[in-house]
Amino acid sequence: MPKEPELSFLQQMMAFASLAGLGGVVNYLTTIKTGKKFKWSSFWIEFFCSAFVGVIFGLFFVATDMPIIMSLAGAGVAGHLGTRSLMMLKDKYGLKDYEIEDEQD
Repeated sequence: MPKEPELSFLQQMMAFASLAGLGGVVNYLTTIKTGKKFKWSSFWIEFFCSAFVGVIFGLFFVATDMPIIMSLAGAGVAGHLGTRSLMMLKDKYGLKDYEIEDEQD
């Protein structure tokens, strides 16, 4: 079995964001194949949202002592799923939505 790569924290975060962002791009391109019109703004929104989700999941995987290769793969998959993966994590651990109440003057 190949030796586990040694990455600094910053390198890990960049790798999580990059792989997840690419997963988001793949997800966006599959929606383009269905006939939607390509928009650069939607492309970048999908990329950055997916990168954010990938970093969150990457940190989660590292915290559970998952090997870095598995963590990177998981971050890419989470990026492809986008914010849907955050909802899955929320539901798995029974987290509630935080509601902000309007202040009455």
